[in-house]
Amino acid sequence: MQAYPLRLVLDTNVLLSGLASRSSAARQVVDAAQTRKLIPLTSARVLAEYRAVLLHPDILARFSELTPKRIIAALHRLRYLADEFDSSGVRFELPRDPNDAMFIELAMPALPRTS
Repeated sequence: MQAYPLRLVLDTNVLLSGLASRSSAARQVVDAAQTRKLIPLTSARVLAEYRAVLLHPDILARFSELTPKRIIAALHRLRYLADEFDSSGVRFELPRDPNDAMFIELAMPALPRTS
């Protein structure tokens, strides 16, 4: 039986920590995605969120090792390596943080189907 790589949705904070810190657990997750040991799931909405947050002036000021060029390159690579889904037809309510509902919505179409 062939083992398939784990597929997962990266929260924006995990991606930020993974790009900003060389020794974090989040960095291990980002590195695993870079080597296809796991497959990140993305959507147009999630990629737009990543871009908006990671390129925000406050983030760039706080993390001097993150440059716009490095962030854009990381996002291009992530998009190349990821499985991209259209989650526009999926709705999930997450009252405690409505902005994070898009991450749950992204994971839902990727769930295995049962008969």
